[in-house]
Amino acid sequence: MKPDIYRKAVALAPVAYSYNRVILNDVSHPADYEILDSNPAFNELTGLASGSTFVGKVSMLLPESPLSRGDWIAFCGQLAMEGNWQQSEKVVRINGVNYRAIIFSPEVKCFVTLLSEISSRGNHAPDTPENPENTQLRVDDPDRFRALFRYQLMKGEKERHEIASSIHSEIGQSMTVMMIELGYLAEHLTGNPRECSEKVSALLELNNGTIKKMQEISGWLRPGVLNDLGLASAIEWYCREWERSTGVNCRLSLAECNMSEDKRLTLFRILQEALQNVKSHSGASVVDIGLSCDESLIRMTIHDNGNGIPEEVIRSSKSMGLLSMQERAAMEDGSVRFTCNPGCKIEAQIPAG
Repeated sequence: MKPDIYRKAVALAPVAYSYNRVILNDVSHPADYEILDSNPAFNELTGLASGSTFVGKVSMLLPESPLSRGDWIAFCGQLAMEGNWQQSEKVVRINGVNYRAIIFSPEVKCFVTLLSEISSRGNHAPDTPENPENTQLRVDDPDRFRALFRYQLMKGEKERHEIASSIHSEIGQSMTVMMIELGYLAEHLTGNPRECSEKVSALLELNNGTIKKMQEISGWLRPGVLNDLGLASAIEWYCREWERSTGVNCRLSLAECNMSEDKRLTLFRILQEALQNVKSHSGASVVDIGLSCDESLIRMTIHDNGNGIPEEVIRSSKSMGLLSMQERAAMEDGSVRFTCNPGCKIEAQIPAG
């Protein structure tokens, strides 16, 4: 069987994929294997050149990798010799990180490997100067309250990141296996009634849509583009998705600004909170979003043409969304200012760097 069907499937999923053929020794036992096909995620994980044609045994290509050890070869080789599509799982540690491996054999002497990182879950508190849950808080101690806010905020971000990682990798890996097996069935049901073939095609469409929806949910929780391509690209991606769901037009003027990961996340969450307010309360039809920077400051503005926010609401201690924007900025020694009527303009500033 050609590996094309697998390549098309894993193109939609966040997993490292390889299609492999076993090399037998003199007594017909699996002794090694060669890689026939792989995706960029696998090449990046293993250090192989992207797009290269692999020639030779894996023990020679990846001599230091757990993927070339004897126990790995024996495990995968046994599945490959059976060639009966039975799916097996194994945990493998690569570069100090644990990966969940799904291995199955679509034909004798060949096996497919799908690797996804296992999220590190636990109840560890995020890194903060101290854990405020163990601290006696007083009403007249704003620094303690701010520390508690920071702790809860970072804890929430950690949980979001773990949920996004779990959706993106573990569920995505399982959905990919289902797509591959459905693709195989679709290829081999040509001699059966048309109804059966159409049913498999419908399932493939459903699976494909589910993978895309999973990626969308994962992105809304914690967009990978924020770290991969920067804040400007993340804002553009988010606003285009937000436009589709709300019908409100976003006009963007974004500069590329260098900043730390924490500052990117702070401004991105302020943007999300601001657009949620626009969606829920403003009745706006247009939102202008700007990002600029100089040597000392990074500035982000969100200006809508909606109803505005009454001054008493801005000053109220019960306006949690507005307060959270201000507190997020304050954590980075920045500030948020609200100017309303007509419309509402939110200006966030944080120090550059």
